[in-house]
Amino acid sequence: MMDRLFYVCICWLFSFFQVQAQQPVFQGGRKALDRFVSSNLIYPLFSRNNCIQARVEVSFRLDKSGNVTTAHISRGPGIDLDEEALRLVKLSSGKWEVPADFNTANNLIFPVVFSMNDPTCQNLRSEDIRKAIKNYRNQQSLMLAISNYYKQMSGTPGENDDARILSLKQELGIDDAYFDAVIEQAMSKIKQGDTPSACKDLQSIKELGSRKAEELLRQYCH
Repeated sequence: MMDRLFYVCICWLFSFFQVQAQQPVFQGGRKALDRFVSSNLIYPLFSRNNCIQARVEVSFRLDKSGNVTTAHISRGPGIDLDEEALRLVKLSSGKWEVPADFNTANNLIFPVVFSMNDPTCQNLRSEDIRKAIKNYRNQQSLMLAISNYYKQMSGTPGENDDARILSLKQELGIDDAYFDAVIEQAMSKIKQGDTPSACKDLQSIKELGSRKAEELLRQYCH
């Protein structure tokens, strides 16, 4: 699916796999956890296209049945990598074995290191990364402006779009190729059983003035 290979490193700040520490463990152990991550993680579009690599830490809690009850980012760059790490933790809900004496009020830390195995990304300077992160935040604001425009307009998108909006979409690279990539990402999430996140992706296409996701929205997101 992706034009760049990547790998993800999972590290634990809690000794989940030490006998003396009565902490929750992923069903099947460490190897099962690694398989879960490698088969379910989707490297987000912006970070993948801009070679952004980072460590993201998700703080979460489990109930006695191993379900994720709360989850939030405790450390991250504040971009789409955060969203994917959070999505992954929520997707793990129900896959944990929780000791009977475990205090469910305790926070656990799930750190994910996003790292791309792409030679073109290896020589990126920290200054370039900071600039890309800043561009991401600016881009989000501009995409919100586009979305608000389409929410307020009447008629079919594309028929009488404001020239400024069309220019802005071109500047941001919001075109059919972009929408196809978002649809591909959404379909991967549907295969994982993560329909809510997939529908959020598909809805974003509609909100950016495209009808490409309408059939999929009707099929999966009613």
